[in-house]
Amino acid sequence: MRLTNMDNAVQQQHQGVEELEQSVNEIYNALELSRDAVDNSHSMAEQLSETADTMMQAVSGFVLPVSPAFSQRVLSLS
Repeated sequence: MRLTNMDNAVQQQHQGVEELEQSVNEIYNALELSRDAVDNSHSMAEQLSETADTMMQAVSGFVLPVSPAFSQRVLSLS
C-alpha cells in the first residue's frame, strides 16, 4: 500500500513537472512573439519618423498667399 501511494505521488509529481514545463514553453513563445512585435513596431516608428521628416522638408518651402478677406480681418483687429 505504501509503495502504491509513493508510486502515485511520483506519477503526479512527474505530471506536474510536465505541465509546468509546457507552461514555461508557452510563456517563452509568447515572449518571443511579443519581442518580435516590439521590434517591428520600433522599425515602423523609425520609418514613419523618417517619412515625416522628408515631408516636413518638402513642405517647408511652401508659402500660402494671404487672401484679401484674411487681410481685412487682420487689419480690422488692429
